Amino acid sequence: MADEPKWTPGPWFADVVSGDDPNGDDWETDIEVVSGNLKFIHGHDLGYSDGTDVEIKANAHLIAAAPDLYAALDEVSASLHQLARDRDLSEAELDFMRKTDAALAKARGAA
Repeated sequence: MADEPKWTPGPWFADVVSGDDPNGDDWETDIEVVSGNLKFIHGHDLGYSDGTDVEIKANAHLIAAAPDLYAALDEVSASLHQLARDRDLSEAELDFMRKTDAALAKARGAA
């Protein structure tokens, strides 16, 4: 990895619990993203666009997958950079390399 990430080490897990809120509504969902015993993201009804359980759970699972997604994209980026050292890349390959580098930089807070 070019720059070691500073975030909580993975693996991360989404713990999604649905139930009744204090007002008796049945749409309340609590979400925790955890690594070991550390609960580092806790939210109530994340996914504010429509607040459905499906969207809330999907957001939690996407957040929990972040370390694995970062690691996979970092490998793709390293392969593209090696390929660029071995030969001239096409414009499409160069564009993809720029996009992977930008996404990794954004994840590290460097963009």
